[in-house]
Amino acid sequence: MVSLPLLPVTLLALLAGTLLPATELNPQQVRAIVAHGPWPVTPGPDPSNPVSGQPAAIEFGYRMFREPRMSANGYVTCVACHQTDRGFTDGIARAHALAPVERNTPALANLRLQQRFGWLGSSDSLWQASLRPLLDAREFGSSPARVAHVVRIGDGLACRYERSFGLLPSAQSDATVAANVAKALAAFQETLTTGRTPFDDYRDALARGDRSAASRYPIAAQRGARLFVGQGRCAACHTGPNFSDGALHDRLRTPSLRNVAVTAPYLHDGSAATMHAAVQRHGDTSAAPRLDASELNDLVAFLGTLTDAHGAGRRWPVLAPSPCP
Repeated sequence: MVSLPLLPVTLLALLAGTLLPATELNPQQVRAIVAHGPWPVTPGPDPSNPVSGQPAAIEFGYRMFREPRMSANGYVTCVACHQTDRGFTDGIARAHALAPVERNTPALANLRLQQRFGWLGSSDSLWQASLRPLLDAREFGSSPARVAHVVRIGDGLACRYERSFGLLPSAQSDATVAANVAKALAAFQETLTTGRTPFDDYRDALARGDRSAASRYPIAAQRGARLFVGQGRCAACHTGPNFSDGALHDRLRTPSLRNVAVTAPYLHDGSAATMHAAVQRHGDTSAAPRLDASELNDLVAFLGTLTDAHGAGRRWPVLAPSPCP
């Protein structure tokens, strides 16, 4: 029998392909990948919202998120478009409540890490962004008077409002009550966060120089990560732990890419049915070099690792018990 020379373990791993992409990263690429973490991030309360982070307001906001009586027809709710089993999206190209709108439903996750809200970034606080659909004729078609009326007569809602804001809704104007409902909705939405992902384990392994742990990340995703921060130029906008710079580009806000695998269809108008199509669309219109088929597959493989173990099946947060009926 022919005796083969013994090879170092690391060389054997390289020949097998298990460490090749990780060891090919240069220091600049490692720094760029590591900059997309650590995760999770725990931001402080929203300074524009006095009930941000308050348990009573979160519980009240949860109930209002599912409350249909605020809408003009008595059927539309926030959860109708932001569905718990679809990553808080609706799975259709363009949102449709009382009437169709021109934008894809944005995913509700990690919103406290954003600075502007809505595809156009037209709101600079989450509570203002939560008030807009209530008053939009195509969405809820409501009014401050309708919202206030629901809170004043709804089962247990007046009690929950008082616990959140210190006064009964009957003691305040319609406009104040409606604004406060939006603040409670925002307090609840701030609790909708995504968990750790395979990418986060890979990123942390790179940060501590653990190549053995980094090598367990899928090979295609490793190549995709290198493209993401390099040739593909994706990280120019999708940067930081939330994979979003929060800025407006071509008049549209950069969305987060966390849990992107479960929020199809994609782009502001929902015109890309798959991640492949969305990535290809960006390649066709951006300054980045066009990717070939294998590079496109690698980049999509990487994006797939930004989704946590719960995927589309989001769970409601644990809410504080309420003494209200």
